[in-house]
Amino acid sequence: MSARSRQTRAEAVVEDCEWMARWGESLTGAARRLGYRDRKVLDRTLQRAGRYDLIAALKAVETDDLRAGHNADRRGRRSHGLAA
Repeated sequence: MSARSRQTRAEAVVEDCEWMARWGESLTGAARRLGYRDRKVLDRTLQRAGRYDLIAALKAVETDDLRAGHNADRRGRRSHGLAA
């Protein structure tokens, strides 16, 4: 892979992650959608691009999801905190 194609790939990944972060995707979900074998690889790609803001935004969703899992209602479903 040439340096030019890596740059283009990184730019595309950043753009996709910006969109996914805006719509509430997690780092793990974003990695899966982009075809990465592990979220750590996507994390490193975003670090190399200097997009620590995207890493934080995508990880925040995972933290929120973990907290929501502990706030299950009586039927055992997860509470997502969405307004009706």
